[in-house]
Amino acid sequence: MKENASRHVEEVPIHVAALILKILDGWAPSVPSFALPVQFLWNGRDLSNKASGILIEAGSLNVICSDIESIFFDHTERNDLRNKPFEGVLADGARFKADSAFLDVDRANGYYWSVIDARRPPRLWVTHVKGFNPPKGAGNLLIHRTKTSADGTVSTCMDADGYRFRGVYTYYFVKRDLFDDERERNKSDENAWFLIIDTGNESAPSRSHVYPDVSGLQFVFGRAFYFDLIFGIDESYGQVAIVGGRHGRDHSHRPRAKPPIPLDFCAEHWAPVFFAAISDTYHSRPELRLYIALTFYLDGLASYHVEGEYMTLHVALEAFAFWLLNQDPEAERPLVDKSKWREWLREHKDKIKALASPGFGETLYSKITSIPARRAASRVVEDAFQLMKIDITAEMASELDDGRGTIVHTALMFQESQENVESYTSRIAVVRTMLVALIARAVGYRGAILGWTKKPGRPYDEPATTWWPIDDEARADARQRFMIESVL
Repeated sequence: MKENASRHVEEVPIHVAALILKILDGWAPSVPSFALPVQFLWNGRDLSNKASGILIEAGSLNVICSDIESIFFDHTERNDLRNKPFEGVLADGARFKADSAFLDVDRANGYYWSVIDARRPPRLWVTHVKGFNPPKGAGNLLIHRTKTSADGTVSTCMDADGYRFRGVYTYYFVKRDLFDDERERNKSDENAWFLIIDTGNESAPSRSHVYPDVSGLQFVFGRAFYFDLIFGIDESYGQVAIVGGRHGRDHSHRPRAKPPIPLDFCAEHWAPVFFAAISDTYHSRPELRLYIALTFYLDGLASYHVEGEYMTLHVALEAFAFWLLNQDPEAERPLVDKSKWREWLREHKDKIKALASPGFGETLYSKITSIPARRAASRVVEDAFQLMKIDITAEMASELDDGRGTIVHTALMFQESQENVESYTSRIAVVRTMLVALIARAVGYRGAILGWTKKPGRPYDEPATTWWPIDDEARADARQRFMIESVL
């Protein structure tokens, strides 16, 4: 395809579009009142006669139990239940369960839990996202709403702050303005972002799928966000299920954003393209341990000082390079022929010890005999770049040669403190770009990434095309938009 290929616009499925419009009109999910439990089994033990209520508190599902202390006075019995699953049935027929729980005075606190009524299967799932605040107008989801007044005047309202992503499931981010009472309750958020999850069937979102996908979403946006409760919505858009468990991260103490790709000031929407490649690779190639690179990237953003962020990125870069090379048969070849090496050492043992300072003969010999059979740690990143066919620029080489050794051994980026903050941020940006480039190549992403050069008032620029060429097909994918059209 040509680089200037027009954008392809695809309509959002009608059942998803209807829920998005309801959210824009002010609807939001809420925690329901639960019926009384009629059955409660904890690690196979029937405690139904003790269960007197169920409620959500601080994200956990709590089964209130009367007089439960009297039957668990023995510590052995308590340990038999700690971190064990529970399940049960409510009076209205809904079933509840938790993956693990512990006893807290008069209740069982359950974590990673669900309450689902099988008679009313959910069609979609929705949650309120905390800490999510991407650039305005940078989304690939457009919502056109047309209204005709009594005098025949036609007006159009367009909400452009939305995103559609394809991972294991299909994800839609949609934003609406908070009402006055909501803004008072959510003083940290000017607007409310909601995430809709379309699983493609009636099953609840699996944590084994959502958790890694959320890691990928946080990475492509370059910011942490989280949610605790996911609500199941049926065909008539009523709440029929709820799933609990923290997904994502709460970085409210350091709400920083450093996207790895251009999110604004460009015609393309690179985040959905990069994310799709990450999600596919995460689940198809678990041996790469992609979570290390993604989570360390976010760890760096939460650091309280520049040295911490710089070191974290170096660790992530080297670790991910190691796991990439670990899958390459050529990378496992030893540096020496072990049998010949051992024979040579025996023949030259006395000569080697004689070269040492007085008293250090054995120490020198020990160090020489322990020369690693594999490549030195300082070479791992260079070898991974070579494997992925990525050129190492002079700026990158400097960070690998001087920057890595200094930060690892002294925890300093410079021997003397620098007055210009750009001295720190530009070096951090170089290492961040290297990590992003390695991830991109490993997952098969051929779109744009951000480099380390920066113009006033602009984010980091794209790398020179000679160093990081952009594939025409990836650019065409990044121009795809999704549309909702509605008549009010």
